[in-house]
Amino acid sequence: MKKRFFGVIALTLLLLGSLALSPAAETTPEREGELLVGLRQEIGNLDPHLATSFSSFRVIEVMYEGLLRHDEGGALEPALASDWEISEDGKTYTFYIRKGVKFYNGTELTAEDVKASYNRILDPDLGSPQASRLQKIENMEVTGKYEIQITLVSKFAPFLNKVSGPGRAIIPKSVAEGSETLKKKVIGTGPFTLSNWVPGEEISLKRNEEYWMEGLPYLDGVSFKIIPEPATRRAALQGGDIHVIPSAESTSVKVLEGANKVKVVSTQELAYSLIGFNLDREPLTDPKVRRAISYATDREEIINAVYNGMATLGTPLPPALNEWHVDASKLDTYGQNYQRAKDLLEEAGYEDGVKFSVTVSPTLQTALQIAQVLQQQLKPAGINMELNTVEWGSFLDAWRNSNFDSFASLNGGSFDPDGYFYRTFHSGGSTNVFNYSDPRMDELLEKGRVTTDLEERKEIYVKVQKRLIEQMPILFVAYADLHTIVRENVMDFAQLPDRSMVLLRRTWLN
Repeated sequence: MKKRFFGVIALTLLLLGSLALSPAAETTPEREGELLVGLRQEIGNLDPHLATSFSSFRVIEVMYEGLLRHDEGGALEPALASDWEISEDGKTYTFYIRKGVKFYNGTELTAEDVKASYNRILDPDLGSPQASRLQKIENMEVTGKYEIQITLVSKFAPFLNKVSGPGRAIIPKSVAEGSETLKKKVIGTGPFTLSNWVPGEEISLKRNEEYWMEGLPYLDGVSFKIIPEPATRRAALQGGDIHVIPSAESTSVKVLEGANKVKVVSTQELAYSLIGFNLDREPLTDPKVRRAISYATDREEIINAVYNGMATLGTPLPPALNEWHVDASKLDTYGQNYQRAKDLLEEAGYEDGVKFSVTVSPTLQTALQIAQVLQQQLKPAGINMELNTVEWGSFLDAWRNSNFDSFASLNGGSFDPDGYFYRTFHSGGSTNVFNYSDPRMDELLEKGRVTTDLEERKEIYVKVQKRLIEQMPILFVAYADLHTIVRENVMDFAQLPDRSMVLLRRTWLN
């Protein structure tokens, strides 16, 4: 029996409205021009199966593709798979691979490339942070040149979401099974291909003349310029030196909103800011200490001071996922309460207070500002949080190796709760750098993966959210309102709620 799935939150995201700058219907897109994008972070890795930073994925996502992708409304749609079927027992997925798609090296995409790509992601020697997304795969069988059957160990409700997006990109079999590195070399199928890379300064892409979507892309190319300072990015945009500031800081929105020849494209963010705790480091091993930190935190003040009021309270799931979201009013430890924080520290045996460090990189200005505000908020509760400021490469190394007391950062969002929780909070999760291990949480997360009844899944994830607040492996801070600032001649650009800029394939310059 053939089944198609388009995501249970599609209507939610349609209502949120990923706003686009569109030309009049009668205007014909111009097939020329180079779009200049100002990024705040260096791009350290272009391997889609190994990259972790937002800046890397902004570049990767227009060069690599997965079997499926999300449209503007959050619904799943075909990408490198032109169609798919799900068996009656919900365990076997048959994907029909799009014919005629070519990799940049000239070889044609086949089902063998899909199998090899997924095997690469799952290879423990590679250490892909995407591995948790595919761990339910039991067997893959190529049943034709353009057909592959993937059988799971059990029903897995979010599986189609897991095979969407550039993190699960399909690469050539010869590369997937070889020793060639993809950190600085690109062999994808996307609308743009790598042209030139000056580390620390700029990475330039050019049009893929053989892209499978007829007539696309319109742009000759896209260049991502590394401009760390917000004020410098604003000046570059106003001066016409760049066309786009993606995921702009609230200060830049305040300054440039209404400015001449500039427009702001907005939607609601799926990613969130956080303070992550290392549960193997004293005093953060005790959940009472972690909850005390939450009670000493004034998230509203952080939102006003750091986000200029353009954000919502950080809960385990964002309000954007309104079918799944548990409001802060129903969660413990929200609302600053110094006395309760002190009581918890005393119960944990720290009546004289606690001390720990937070690792943060100035590259993530929002995270640094949050840490600075939080440092002052915690002091009246007897919590001394020292700032350990490091450059971006050192931050990533510390994060990967759990070499921190705590860290301040941002975490990417997802269109399904499993994407938020499993890889981050399951004891075997590929991005569980917190050393968090809780049998009850593991049980709930496993159950959420195999339960296909929507109401039952909702109940499971309500329990997950409440348990996360009880145990507090991380401090959820805020979900920013997501803004991208563009020059007025940038046409058909859309900002997706997961920060993706994949729709650059249809963007053009007037």
